[in-house]
Amino acid sequence: MNSVAGERQLDAAGATAKFMGTAGIVLDAAAARRPFDVVLTIDGRPVRETMKMLAG
Repeated sequence: MNSVAGERQLDAAGATAKFMGTAGIVLDAAAARRPFDVVLTIDGRPVRETMKMLAG
């Protein structure tokens, strides 16, 4: 069951908090923020460029 579907759907602030909280278990804030920012702007660039950004 998707815990954030329908009436429980997350808004942008909720999605940010959930991602950063989960990623923060294994990454520092800066390391977690980079992929988060890349994914949030994914519609604005080619897939290959996005993959390069996520790879480092």
